[in-house]
Amino acid sequence: ELNPSLGAAEFASRLTVRATQMMAARAAVLALEHDSAWTVAALSGPAQHWDSSVQQRLGIALAEQCSVPGVALRSGAASRLLGQDLAEALGWSEVVLARLTGSDGVLLGVLCLADPGRHLSDSENQIFQALASHASVALENVRLFSRIEWSRKQWVQDFDAISDVIVVHDSQGRVLRLNRALAQVLEVPPAAAVGRQIGELDLLASSAPRGSCPFCRPHQAAYEDFTHAVGNRTYLISTSHIPAAENGQGRTIHVLKDTTEPREAERRYRRERDFNRNILNNTESMILVLDTAGLVSYANRR
Repeated sequence: ELNPSLGAAEFASRLTVRATQMMAARAAVLALEHDSAWTVAALSGPAQHWDSSVQQRLGIALAEQCSVPGVALRSGAASRLLGQDLAEALGWSEVVLARLTGSDGVLLGVLCLADPGRHLSDSENQIFQALASHASVALENVRLFSRIEWSRKQWVQDFDAISDVIVVHDSQGRVLRLNRALAQVLEVPPAAAVGRQIGELDLLASSAPRGSCPFCRPHQAAYEDFTHAVGNRTYLISTSHIPAAENGQGRTIHVLKDTTEPREAERRYRRERDFNRNILNNTESMILVLDTAGLVSYANRR
């Protein structure tokens, strides 16, 4: 039930509901630590006041109790563990607190039961501790999956932010991935191009027989660059071949960069440089250029 794919909010809600039902308590609260700050992640059951100020005070009080070294499970009067004012605001008499710790011993949070209605037996304490232990593992997994999902989304955003055209295909020439720049060139949603043959996309006016790629070279080097001209535009195509993993297949990544402007600027620079050099070398004047140390840095042919 505490499936890590639920997400932090759904996990916290299910945990407090299940704890309340299993232990026949009046209420349950889960407070979590994040970036040195404590917040109430979920509440289950009634209290006299559940407003934001009371929740904030409750999170601070639970954090203080968790910071006290000792056993993982603590129980006692709510007025003693939470403070008289907060206990009265909540209307609680007794509380039971269980620390949630990660595999490395780092404190993740605390699970609080309010008014179980009886003194918990040894077996009930063991059940509550087991619940807290399973919740710790699930919470750690939730945070791990959340970081992985955040990293994946961040990678997708970074991938789509690249202005160069990028396409990934398998060994049969089927498109596996493309970035937003390529989707805009093709004028189709990215999902519409996935699964199609790369030769059918007519990318840069290039086509290829089914199952092959117009940009893959026959020798299949691990990494290679070559230029591709289309009309008055020139593209630098960088190709990387990823070998097949176990029970998988190889992938090929093509990055298509429009180099027309830089190449044209380089040609203009070369023309101007050659033109100026011809003038300097064919003039009747003798031209000598010295640097600040008095060393000759240029002399024309004359």
